Order: sequence, then structure tokens, then C-alpha cells
Amino acid sequence: MANKLTLFDGVKSVDLWNGDEGWTILSGEGTENNVMDYYKFIPTLYRAVQLRMYSVATMPFRLTKGNGAKDYDTSSDWQNKIGFLPNPFILLELIEASLVVAGRAYLFRDRSAAGTKKLTYHLPSSVTPVIDPVNGLHAFKRPVNGMERIIGVEDSDYY
Repeated sequence: MANKLTLFDGVKSVDLWNGDEGWTILSGEGTENNVMDYYKFIPTLYRAVQLRMYSVATMPFRLTKGNGAKDYDTSSDWQNKIGFLPNPFILLELIEASLVVAGRAYLFRDRSAAGTKKLTYHLPSSVTPVIDPVNGLHAFKRPVNGMERIIGVEDSDYY
């Protein structure tokens, strides 16, 4: 005879293995963006994500020029010597939160002839990967001012 697992909250009991009620909320079936909804409305989840964000943003890092040469710029005295990353700490927070809540994060490069001008973070829910069955991932679609913008893989960093 199989064990029966029942959840009882003091008002109603639910059979967790044989009924749909016990697993609908946990599995997220039938709801979109439910992790984001949980993040917005469950204080302990919100706090856990915030702690991870702050922890990642405060990790020390350094940029070196060449093969392990002298430090070029460090987190303890960030001077933005590369020119396109004025506040890497906020960017690290956003990337961590996106990876935890949405499972993906997107940064897009604004380029000029001289190179990268800046990195821009975009909400994962606003980006749609364009996947070719033969060649795989080749671009991203994103709505900008009511029109769809196509961004090539070479202008993006995705995690």
C-alpha cells in the first residue's frame, strides 16, 4: 500500500500525490512569470535575492591588461579606465537578480567605430532569442518604442 501524503493548513486538507491542487501552485503550471510574482510578493524570497545581489556586487575583482600583468583597474578603487562601465557594482547586482529570478540575463553593447561605448542591461522578459533550426542562436528581438529591434549575437552578452 502506498503512503498518502496530505497537507493540512488548519482549514483544508489536500492530497499532495493524487490531486492537482497540491502541485499546481508549486509547479507553476498555467501561470506566466510566476517566479517574478513570487519575488514581488514573498518577503523571504525577495530578501534572499537581495542578499545574493549585494553579495555578488561586493565581491572584489580586478582587471588586468595583458597576461596577468599589473592591475589595470580594481573594485576597491574603481576608476572606469575602460570607459564603458561607470558602475560595475549595479550591473553585477542586476545580472545576479536576473539569473536567480528569470534564469537568464542580457547585456547589449552600444558600439562605435572605436569600440564599445557602453553595456546596457535589459530585462529578460523584454528579450526574445531568435533561433534558427540549422544555425542555432543568431539574434535577439526586443521591442523599442513600439517597434521590434533585432540585435545580433555579436552585440550581446547573454548568460
